[in-house]
Amino acid sequence: MTRRVKIATCSVETDFSKTQRAQALRLVEEAGERGADIVCLPEYVGSDCVNGQWSATPVPGPVTEEFARLAAKYEMFVITPLVEENGRDKPYNTAVLIDRKGRIAGRYRKTHLCLPGHGEGEKFLPGDELPVFETDFGRIAVTICMDIHYPELYTALALRGAEVIFWPSGAMDYTGDLIESLVNARAIDNQAFFVCSHYIQLPYLVGRSYGRSRVIDCMGRVRADTGHFPGVAVAEVDLDQTYPMWYQGKMLNEYPTMRETFFKTRRPELYGEVIKPVTPAHHARGPSKTSPPARKKG
Repeated sequence: MTRRVKIATCSVETDFSKTQRAQALRLVEEAGERGADIVCLPEYVGSDCVNGQWSATPVPGPVTEEFARLAAKYEMFVITPLVEENGRDKPYNTAVLIDRKGRIAGRYRKTHLCLPGHGEGEKFLPGDELPVFETDFGRIAVTICMDIHYPELYTALALRGAEVIFWPSGAMDYTGDLIESLVNARAIDNQAFFVCSHYIQLPYLVGRSYGRSRVIDCMGRVRADTGHFPGVAVAEVDLDQTYPMWYQGKMLNEYPTMRETFFKTRRPELYGEVIKPVTPAHHARGPSKTSPPARKKG
């Protein structure tokens, strides 16, 4: 059995001072012409940025309608990140999933804001749901930017059946090594395909938005990559191409792939610490009360 799907991801050129929507629409059209089943765009891309402030837009609304027309034209899913107006004092940082007929199939609202009481937390409300979306080729999930630093989030999505996880981002990285390590780990640990979508600033220099929007498989291997340039990367993958284990006999029947092995051997009774509320003690510097005493010199 095979479930082949063409996954596309975009690197959008930006200087973070103007709307990127027109460019994003062109890239979505290119992905459609290349036969993509689904395409992902970077964080915020559907909203205008004026003087460093992102404008909010309703969902559904004029912005989603623009992308919906292309989704219906090419019969593909489109993941459109934008700032979502909600009638409250702060908007959401949202990724909208549009289906092959141009209908809104769902949305993910960023759950982990960069500095909740400062920075991004002053501008947005955090989401409180972790949806997994059913498509005609498999189950997918979406996370956004800062979410990447919370591995338990991805474990929860994988346990809910996510086979492909998309990660639209506006992140910068000095060399790209940090983000590459993180996305590879999320793919391997959860045995899911991982798709990241970034901005690129030209010419690319260390410390700027570096592009490299990629499709990564369950072993952390890159299947497609835009490199340090704007554009579209497309990879045709088989969602049934899981990684077989080297066991034999009864063990192989019980643990046929790495995914089953990782999930069946979990010890959730040991992980309670990760769901406890943060306390001031977590922020204390210096040795903990349980640390061994420092050794004296001499």
